Amino acid sequence: MSTSDVPSILLLEKSPTLRKWILTTLALRGIGVLLADNGDDMFRKTENTKISLILINLNSTGIDGLSFTQKCRQCERLRNIPIVFLTSSNESCAQRQELLKAGADQCMMIPLNESTFIKTVFQYIRPSTIPTAH
Repeated sequence: MSTSDVPSILLLEKSPTLRKWILTTLALRGIGVLLADNGDDMFRKTENTKISLILINLNSTGIDGLSFTQKCRQCERLRNIPIVFLTSSNESCAQRQELLKAGADQCMMIPLNESTFIKTVFQYIRPSTIPTAH
């Protein structure tokens, strides 16, 4: 399998601890992660990289989740890429519902459970592209 066939996840996460956990958890399963600094950086990084999933912490600096989701759904190259928001208990149910109405695929509550996180990621990326352990 070439590296271009390996799923790549675009991640915007401000917490160094959670970012490291996500990177490690996905790397152990052969999934590449591309880091973004803000919403504009996320869009730039999708221009030349095939992305399988977008993971965003709703509380990340420099991003409005609702506007970002709407912009993705209006963009031809991003329209069908799943978007999963990582949210804390500080976000209301109404905020999460607005994101889903705008086109986000799911909201996951932080702290993340490893098993649930991995199941969610695999739900949105093609399992046939995941390298198998030898």
